[in-house]
Amino acid sequence: MLPSIAREASTATAEANKNAQNVVRPSSQKDQKIAQALRDRAALTQRWVGTLYNSVTICIDDTKWKIKEPLCSERLDEDPDGTAMGRGVYRCVEVKNKKAIRSAVMKIYLQTQGHCAEDCPTWIHDEIGALQRIADAKISSAVPAPALIGSKVMKQPWWGHFPGGFVAFIVMERLEGSPIDEKLLKDCASYRRQIQGAFKESLLKVWAAGVYPWDAGLDNLIWNADKNTCYIVDMEDAGYGKLPYKGKLLDEVHFEAWGLSDSYT
Repeated sequence: MLPSIAREASTATAEANKNAQNVVRPSSQKDQKIAQALRDRAALTQRWVGTLYNSVTICIDDTKWKIKEPLCSERLDEDPDGTAMGRGVYRCVEVKNKKAIRSAVMKIYLQTQGHCAEDCPTWIHDEIGALQRIADAKISSAVPAPALIGSKVMKQPWWGHFPGGFVAFIVMERLEGSPIDEKLLKDCASYRRQIQGAFKESLLKVWAAGVYPWDAGLDNLIWNADKNTCYIVDMEDAGYGKLPYKGKLLDEVHFEAWGLSDSYT
């Protein structure tokens, strides 16, 4: 956590703890929710996104979602203009009649300081648009990337980390697989060739859907050995357009960027 944000979080935590202690013996359900919200804010330095939202139902269109657990470490970034934003990725479940009916992945972007923005940054809308394009393409063909299930961009409520700032929820398809084994990728040529071939096929299919992923790296790939498929799972900073590269040029340019080239490994 950056020093300036750490100081702000520390001050907010102390204040929230003090306020939470003042809420004694909540006499109504509303008071109980207020007390819980204050306690949640006091825990921001530990799990600031998940703590705020893992106890509430998140409504997106006509669906309701509950966060279960984080899938990666939560991250906090600060721009030169003083705007700060956190992000996290979680496993979530859709809830209907108090029962979990399907599992998915939820990404949350949360403004934490700066001027209250009327909307989230354009690139978040671009990410949502990329996932929607994949969803549309999957109607007629298999695309090895997650489809958009639903999204919601709104101002944070009074109990949010930065009331009035934006928060964006993106729910996407959860794809089965496991992280690529970096040691095996480096030591085993046959495994590396298999991954490279599957990745090339996947990237061409994602491009054919009109989406060009820029956030390259092994962390954004999932390997499904049973289906011999390498899923591309993160559309952050994705671009749009026709296929930018074809054939052998893809091998030379993109394997290294995604951590799959022979020289890189």
